[in-house]
Amino acid sequence: MALASLADVKRILRLTTVDAARDAQLLASLAAIESLYETKLRFLDKEGNWVEAYFDVFEDATLYLPSRDGVVTLVKVFEYPSSIGVPLSSVALGRSHGYELTDTGMVILRPSLFVSPFEGASATRRLRTYSRVEIHYRGTGQIPAAVTEGIALLAAGHWKITPSILESGGLKSEKIGDYSYTTGDTEQGEQPDYVIEARRFLGPYLAQRRHVSVT
Repeated sequence: MALASLADVKRILRLTTVDAARDAQLLASLAAIESLYETKLRFLDKEGNWVEAYFDVFEDATLYLPSRDGVVTLVKVFEYPSSIGVPLSSVALGRSHGYELTDTGMVILRPSLFVSPFEGASATRRLRTYSRVEIHYRGTGQIPAAVTEGIALLAAGHWKITPSILESGGLKSEKIGDYSYTTGDTEQGEQPDYVIEARRFLGPYLAQRRHVSVT
């Protein structure tokens, strides 16, 4: 799965010329970055019907889909069992009163109101924690633009910093999400700007998820 292209990396670097040697280095940097993320982001280009599962979710949580282009068809929540041996039951939430969708691939759960049995008491929020939330959706097979931008940023930064690593011999471990990689030293332990910027794009897509295909 190609998360970004050479053209995307050159756009980040504002390179418009063709240089065979340099472009080969850019492709190598892009391949190195994609190899770190291809497993974590392997479901982004899936087409067809899928289920995104989340565990231990607050009733008012905001959940991210792999792609903002996915079409949500069903949202199911599972309560914790009331006693030992009682199986989990699921409830399908309705749109608008059970959950909201945004144009950036987020599903916002809406908490229910609990009415006090005491006369004159007003309805108050009683937030629960669901044992599991399932979001059923149809994938479009398109890589989200934010992912392409984040990967291209990391590849561009990787290419720019490699010469300094070779010259100084200084190596430093960095981390985004669950993945670690090596860059050149920065002052006061600060992360390079391209890492900070890339995290802004990739952060929502690096959360732990479990995917199940639906036949």
